[in-house]
Amino acid sequence: MPEFRLVGGPCNGNTQFYYSRPLVGTVLPCGFHDYVFNADGTFHDAGLTGSSGTSRAEAFGPSGHNGWVDLQRSVNRKLPTSISRSQGIRRAAVRLLAKQQRHR
Repeated sequence: MPEFRLVGGPCNGNTQFYYSRPLVGTVLPCGFHDYVFNADGTFHDAGLTGSSGTSRAEAFGPSGHNGWVDLQRSVNRKLPTSISRSQGIRRAAVRLLAKQQRHR
């Protein structure tokens, strides 16, 4: 797994792991600063977060917001519903097993 260094700013000398080489211009926030990936293979300090010319939404791509909404929906609606259904199935199985044991 490639490891890329951060140069300058509050995170100077830190490393960041990526599965593949980031594209030139990729923005990485660290310590309230943005770091921009350069062709030399390092992330260079671009100033305070948001001052690098790209907004946070642009840094995550056009589907970043949709991904967050999907995650919220899964955690807040689908997960509790799934847990409730699985508990109902478990209770029904326990009742069925108890009923079968009584009839023996």
